[in-house]
Amino acid sequence: MKHLKKVLTNTPLRMTTNMEPTKKFAWLPKKMSSGKIVWFSWYWIERYLTSVDPRHNWIRVTLFSEWEYFVKKMSD
Repeated sequence: MKHLKKVLTNTPLRMTTNMEPTKKFAWLPKKMSSGKIVWFSWYWIERYLTSVDPRHNWIRVTLFSEWEYFVKKMSD
């Protein structure tokens, strides 16, 4: 039990990193995270890597249309 307390106090509980957003072209209909459907247009993919431990990694993927990504960047 002492070893477990030492490990938990020395490691951060949660770490989130933002991966570089990528721009892709939708040849076929693609549904965005907001529910909007994009076809023959550009869209953006943002990925967030969240890790609680080295063994527990999650990647959250969010899809934005060009207009949604523009509004998001303007609001930041």
